[in-house]
Amino acid sequence: MPYTNIHVSNIVAFSPALTGRGYEVVGSDGGVFSFGSADFYGSIPSYGAHASTIVGITTSIEGYYLVGSNGGVYAFGDCQFRGSLASTPLPVPIVGLIPTGDGYEIINAAGGSIKFLS
Repeated sequence: MPYTNIHVSNIVAFSPALTGRGYEVVGSDGGVFSFGSADFYGSIPSYGAHASTIVGITTSIEGYYLVGSNGGVYAFGDCQFRGSLASTPLPVPIVGLIPTGDGYEIINAAGGSIKFLS
């Protein structure tokens, strides 16, 4: 049966599941869609929150991070929030997030990064 009465924003990022065959995609509004062996752990619209434009998703074994163009970071599942740049004026937008094992790095459009560690 096809989905009815749902709104899907522009899909902006994709991340493969680390546990098998599957993947997650995220829309610019923070909506996450899981396929195959990828599990769903939540999304920004499901919590009634409003985020800046989401630009990236990075998966872990049992979760994922979302990152917004304003540097806001959203942690779901087993991912741990280590901080964000959401309240910091930025000279260039954020374009992605990379997990580091003990935290993550937020990457900006100029190629710079800021680390958030445990």
